[in-house]
Amino acid sequence: MNDKLEHFVLEYDHESGTALLAMTEAGGSRIAEGGSLPYAVASGYEAESRAWESIEPFDDVTRAKLRFEKRCGRDYVPTGGKLYDDEFITLRWRRKDIADALENDWGNFGFPIPATEKNVERAMDQLGNHIDDTVYSQGWGVIHDHLDPNSFDLGVGHTVQAREFYEQVFECAGDYDCTVNIWPAVDGGGVHVSVCPVAHGGNDLAVYSVDADKIGDSAITVRDLEDVGCREVYVEDFTERPDEVRFFLRADADAYMFGSSLGKSLTVQYTGDEDIAPALREVRAYCKDAAEKRDPCLISAMAQASAAKSATAEGEAGGKKL
Repeated sequence: MNDKLEHFVLEYDHESGTALLAMTEAGGSRIAEGGSLPYAVASGYEAESRAWESIEPFDDVTRAKLRFEKRCGRDYVPTGGKLYDDEFITLRWRRKDIADALENDWGNFGFPIPATEKNVERAMDQLGNHIDDTVYSQGWGVIHDHLDPNSFDLGVGHTVQAREFYEQVFECAGDYDCTVNIWPAVDGGGVHVSVCPVAHGGNDLAVYSVDADKIGDSAITVRDLEDVGCREVYVEDFTERPDEVRFFLRADADAYMFGSSLGKSLTVQYTGDEDIAPALREVRAYCKDAAEKRDPCLISAMAQASAAKSATAEGEAGGKKL
């Protein structure tokens, strides 16, 4: 062991020879962070080698404290048994619960196990080594399996079209090939084109508007959109900045037309050189033919009302984000 301080002792129990450690970095000047697992429970200190016989690392000081107290033979409940301010579910087992399981759940074990003090302690040791990680990992599964994503306000407005666009964007995360969506502008004067991801295998999103008179008979690729269209939105990484996607969908009335029966939307799987001009022309033609059947002012008002409703809901929630 070198002369730099690799840890310092937070607590030490002489009777059991167990210590609660905080691991350090930068020559012992600060507690380690992240993947370094900054806390540990250690035992069997050898003064000559200045080393511990066993060290069990933890990434959370509370979990380390629980294990330390258990090895010292003491009961310990964080916060005196009360919930933390941000907790709403907790689970606690008593020694009697373990004893009852050994004696009465013998169908699972194959035979009843005497609930002696030694057997209860041995069961607690085995559970303590595994239950924290199991509860954490399975807890995420419970969240994923029992929450209905369709029941939440996604903050994109209250239109099916905006939600469909939002969901489709995140389905593209990490795709190698691009997905190109084309749909009409409210006023029928052009089309919108979304490209996701723009960079193959990335998580970026771009939305362009293309005037109808810019869509001629020549071939148009995604790379040409920078010249023939106007970029409305660019999100470098929508997985890190979903708020930018949400803002676009709330604020832009034309997003209301995406996938709507009022408009025509086409999806093109784009691998690099495809000509998307035929799809642009098809949507453009539909725009012109259907313009008389739509009231742009009414559609804009509907989209704005939807955005206002979502903004009001956020305001009532206090605008809080975790």
